[in-house]
Amino acid sequence: MTNFCNDCPDEFICGIGKACAKRPAVDPLNPHGLTEGELDRIQFGLLTAVSETIRDLKEIPSGTLMTALQTMIKDYTLIMHKDILGALENAGLVRVENHLVKWVGPR
Repeated sequence: MTNFCNDCPDEFICGIGKACAKRPAVDPLNPHGLTEGELDRIQFGLLTAVSETIRDLKEIPSGTLMTALQTMIKDYTLIMHKDILGALENAGLVRVENHLVKWVGPR
């Protein structure tokens, strides 16, 4: 099986499992090529939105929160969910007990 490169004017044939020599490699952790500052702003915005939601609700089951976020954020994963809750716990804003996320930060 051969993959044809759509970016090349001549029908350059890429080898199986090899990156096209004429196309830059894509970072799987940053497929859109965002700068570090852009990524930081996105992460901060997500943490802020999640923390404000938990604060307003006072408590929410972790699975319910994750399901809601998965419907709004493409490719939202369990690892991302645990990282967000971990960051909020480390900041002293939430406490997770038996899969229930409780707001413990200032109102």
